[in-house]
Amino acid sequence: MAEQPPRDRWRSQCDFLLSLIGYSVGTGNLWRFPYLCYKFGGGTFVVAYVVMLLVLGIPMYTMEVTLGQFARQSPNVLFRQLAPLFSGVGYGIIIIGTLMCFNYNVTITWVLSFLVASFRGELEWSRCGHIYNSPRCFTVAGDERCRSASLGADVFWNNTCYPAYQLLEGHAEPNSECLFLSGNDTLVYRLGNNRALASEEYFNNHVLGMNNYDLYEGIAINMKPDISQLTDPTLWSAAAAQILYSLGCGQCGLFAMGSFNRLNNNCMRDAILVSLVDTATSVIATLIVFSMLGSLAHTLCRDVGRVVTSDVGMAFVTYPEMMVHTPLPPVFSALFFVMMVSLGIDTQFIAVEALVIAAVDQWPSLKKQKRYLAVGLCVLFFLSNLSVCMDGGMLIFALVDHYAFTFSLFFVVLLQAVAVGWVYGAERLIGNMRSDMEIGLPPALAAYWRLSWRLAVPAVCLLGLATTVYLHQPASYGGRRFPIWADAVGLGIMLAPAALVLSTMLAEAGIRQGRPHRWRELLTPTDQWGVSAAKEQPSSPRR
Repeated sequence: MAEQPPRDRWRSQCDFLLSLIGYSVGTGNLWRFPYLCYKFGGGTFVVAYVVMLLVLGIPMYTMEVTLGQFARQSPNVLFRQLAPLFSGVGYGIIIIGTLMCFNYNVTITWVLSFLVASFRGELEWSRCGHIYNSPRCFTVAGDERCRSASLGADVFWNNTCYPAYQLLEGHAEPNSECLFLSGNDTLVYRLGNNRALASEEYFNNHVLGMNNYDLYEGIAINMKPDISQLTDPTLWSAAAAQILYSLGCGQCGLFAMGSFNRLNNNCMRDAILVSLVDTATSVIATLIVFSMLGSLAHTLCRDVGRVVTSDVGMAFVTYPEMMVHTPLPPVFSALFFVMMVSLGIDTQFIAVEALVIAAVDQWPSLKKQKRYLAVGLCVLFFLSNLSVCMDGGMLIFALVDHYAFTFSLFFVVLLQAVAVGWVYGAERLIGNMRSDMEIGLPPALAAYWRLSWRLAVPAVCLLGLATTVYLHQPASYGGRRFPIWADAVGLGIMLAPAALVLSTMLAEAGIRQGRPHRWRELLTPTDQWGVSAAKEQPSSPRR
């Protein structure tokens, strides 16, 4: 392999820490985590998530940053040097990082769409009457105007005020009841899912172009743990997958950022701190969302459990609806989506940078063309994402999101833990942290890393893989199943990282056939491993 050029470094430890936070804390904290809490019993999911943070998230976060800092390499080169048999693990991580970039681009595009729409005198999703709205469209303000301006007309329906009893006759749903006050009388009528908020139709019909598809109180209700649900393996699998997705483990970025550190930076402290900040952000965002769900459920005449049925709906229906009820809707909406852009764009910057650095580490001669490589990669993502931006493109997003991350993340992280915890040796890495990296490790903390990397992480990943396979359901959107050929494509996406890892293992074993001690070679670090740690080369600060 060609000699590696001097590696850039962070200008300061603060730059590294803020970059870690920017990478890990993203838009998913504001929509994916609250939705999973909403789906799996609120406080019950938080309990499972915190457990997974301790046994899976923090150990893997620390491992990846530490390996990147010690080896000064991206995962594709790092694992080839650490144990040649596990070379494919690094390539699997890069595939997952690439798929993450693909999906993340789409969510940022939606955020930008809402941000641009916020710079108007009136928020478009604050009223009905647009060409994409259906007769089901209504707004809270519309109901209020009907009740205040027209005697006996309580409900806004099809751009007209109606008495509630008229709608009761023709649009009843038997399983949902809602109370409205009409004068001094309490009128009970059923509307259920026959009405849709203007913000819901704006996102589904206008932004996504999903006109032919239908999307399906409060903190005290949602955040109260249901202990009985803790026996559900799906809950634990979802919590484990979310902790990996949210922190960015198994997605290339942590290795890349760690590789720009000085050797004796206390990356363990930084990893623990950022993991806690990421979790705290998710919980705070969930409390904000749940504080609005009770009111929204009452407005929609639905049970709390039926207010939102997709994770993206949490961000692009619930949050925009909140903005409508603020004192200055366009101002607060613009500020909110500026925040969302800032959360998403730094995550995407680092994710793309990690892929560029991986290519440069693989082929050092590309370093001089690094900026062109970055531009080319961004153009490639732009062209590939055009299909998702067309009408109905949400189906492509949903297909990739359903198949790309859970199984692949568990598989790659499992092999990563085996390679480091058992083949290279957890004790050996702890020794590197103490002696080479000068990180103080109390005996109790060293025991925690040892048990986590060797036992807890592999056990959780095996459980996640088993649950994912056993409880697998074909992809669907809005209650409609995808066609068989689409599921076949999704399965191909799901199995691609695993197939690459296994084929690389076979190739590495075949290359060394006939050599003495070939298995020892496959499972032993190469001569290049730890060279950067043994002798740091001077390099320019990374800005």
